[in-house]
Parts: sequence; C-alpha cells; structure tokens
Amino acid sequence: MITSVNLFSGLAGFYIIEDPEVEAQLGLPQDKYDIPLALNSKQYTATGSLISVINETESTYGDVIQVNGQPWPLLSVEPRKYRFRILNSSLSRTFNITVVDNGSGDHLPLEVVASDSGFLSSPVTTTNLLIAMAERWEVIIDFSSYENRNVTIVNGKNIFDSIDFPNTDQVMQFNVGSTVSSDVNNSSPPSSLVSIGAPPTSLVNRKFKFDKQNDEWVINGVPFSDVNNRVLAAPQSGATEIWVLENHNPRWSHPIHIHLVDFQILSRSGGRDTVEPYEKVALKDVAVLGPRETVTIAVTFAPFVGVYMFHCHNAIHEDHAMMDAFNITAIQGLGYNVSDLMFADPLNATWRAKNYTDLNAQSNLSSILATFAATNAYTNVSIKAAETENAGYRLAQMPLVFLYALMFAVYISF
Repeated sequence: MITSVNLFSGLAGFYIIEDPEVEAQLGLPQDKYDIPLALNSKQYTATGSLISVINETESTYGDVIQVNGQPWPLLSVEPRKYRFRILNSSLSRTFNITVVDNGSGDHLPLEVVASDSGFLSSPVTTTNLLIAMAERWEVIIDFSSYENRNVTIVNGKNIFDSIDFPNTDQVMQFNVGSTVSSDVNNSSPPSSLVSIGAPPTSLVNRKFKFDKQNDEWVINGVPFSDVNNRVLAAPQSGATEIWVLENHNPRWSHPIHIHLVDFQILSRSGGRDTVEPYEKVALKDVAVLGPRETVTIAVTFAPFVGVYMFHCHNAIHEDHAMMDAFNITAIQGLGYNVSDLMFADPLNATWRAKNYTDLNAQSNLSSILATFAATNAYTNVSIKAAETENAGYRLAQMPLVFLYALMFAVYISF
C-alpha cells in the first residue's frame, strides 16, 4: 500500500535523460523555454492536511488540480515556442487537456514530439492530449499569436472513471507577454524526428486480462501476493512479442506500465476504438486501457534480462495486487555481455523491508541496509542542516521501513 501513500504525499518528479547530439540536431526549445509540468490532483481536509489514502482500495481522484505542486498556477511566458514535458503524477485521475485562448476561445495546437520512451518518429499536431497516470508526453506550444493575452490549459470532463469536481476542468494559466528575449530554437521541429521500425508480422501472442476478483485487482486472475504464480511470462531476450491487454470492466480504466521495455501500440478495440495519432508514431512504456477496451501492443525485450514488473499505474490498483512479473531469459548471439546487463532481481528477499529497534538511523543504514549504505550516496549531505531548515524534521524518527519504501516507490512508479 505504500506507493499510493508516497505518491499522494508528493513523491513524484522527473528523471530526464537526453542525448545532446540528438537535441542539437532537432533544435527544440531549450533552457528557460523547456519546462517540465507534473500534473496531479489532491484532496485536503478542512484543516488543510491531505486526506489519508491508506485505506482506499479503488481510486482517489482529488478536487484540487496541481501543477508542480502548486494549485492552479499561473506561468508568465514569452510570445514564442515553448517545450513542455508533461507527466501525469496523479493517483487515479486521467487528464484530457486542451489549451484555450481565454479571449477568443480558440484552441491552440499542441505539437506532440515525444512520449514515455523518447521522441516520436514524426511530430503530430492535435488540439487535445489524453494523459493517463504515469504517461509522459512532450509538446511544443506556440504563443506567438497571443501577445498580452491569457491562455489556459483546460481539462476535459467525464474522462473514463475520473470523478469531476468544481474546477477540476481547469489546470493552469499562461500569461503571455509582449517581448521575446531569445529566438534560439524557435522554429518548427523537423518533419522526421527519429526512426521507429515496424514490428515483425509473425510473433508470439500473449493475452493479459486486467480485472477485480475477491476485492483484489488481478492480472489473469493472479494477484501480486501469489508469489508462486505471479511470473506470467518468460520472453526470450531480444524477442518481440504481441501482447493483448484486455479490460472488460465497464467502469474502470487501467494505464498499464511495463518495466524496462519499449513497445508500440498496434490497435485499440472497444471503448474509444482507436489509436490516437500521436500514439501511432510513439514508443511507449504505458498503454491506456479505457473501460471495455482491448489494446494490442508489440513489445521488444532487449537489451536487459531479469525479472521485471508490469502493473496498473492507478497507484491504488497497483497497491492492491494489480501487478505481476515477467522473466526475460538470456540467449546468446545478440552482441551483449549478459553479465553487464543483469539488474537486481526485485523479487529477491534481500530487498524486502526489515524491522529494526535501534533508533540510531546511521547504524541501521550500515547494518540492515548494508548494500545501500555501501554506495555512500549521501556522504556529503548534512542531516543537521536539514533538521535546522525543516522544523520538526528528525531522520531518526522516520521508520527505516518507510525510508526503504520511499526508495522502492521511486523505482516502481516511473
């Protein structure tokens, strides 16, 4: 149950990986014109504290929309192109955003250039962008025609199972100025971005049904708690397979995140009954399963071998067992040094949380979490300074199990 609690408490952010050569070739907006936006929705008590989600078993939507931790923020921008890297870090809310000029009501074009796993093969222009939990999309927005005007990111209504509240249709506002301080990287992106090959036509086919049974969210009837059966597939390293993801429920949506792979969305039937244009040219690691939808994807299992998770990224569903595993087996002849590609097995008991009684946090880090302590990751961090700056903060009072869970949640959430 720890991922939803940590995520709702604000443990979400960006880990941006770039290739400087590719960035230079594409000439997309950079520096102050390249802005990450983490969207989420929260809910507070009458005293201003976050509600507790520890006992929630279905979904928490929230009635306060936040961007980068700020409720309904205002951002001043110049009348030129900006690049926005958008993450949906909500527990359960799916966004369907449009960008609207407050005066005319016109919809600004969104030029989608990248997704979860990198650049699209070509830019796709749209006026609305569906972003489910844990999805990442990058868009270019051109404010050059909107000098001295206000522009708003608007969220759609009645999106899947998301519950609407007053003002959850508003996300954030841009105040467009009149002066451009730099025209660097202010042109249109190239018509071709990167090469994404077509998947093979003859492939292994697997089906996975996402459902709820006996108050547990399950995949093919198997909850994550079933340690003897939760490894549902063993693809060969380097292989490409067709996976059919099925959601027959008329109410719930499931954004399915598959760890350590890239995949292409081939088809979507039922529900929306279409693959969005920007999905067709993208490599993804999250596929949105709306109510009564079946999504077919082509997944390539390379270059990493090992045991990895796939799960629903509605964090409530994930915490309540809608997560299983697949084991990528090693084969020879791919040109990889397999020993260099092995990650720690997340099912290994070494990584499970451990109890402790000693309140000395440093001794616990050194003994109970010996592997982590050996990395010396925080040797230059002043805990005393942190305590001084954050009234009431005491590392020794934070349960070590929780410290470990924080690290694990970062890994499994994105």
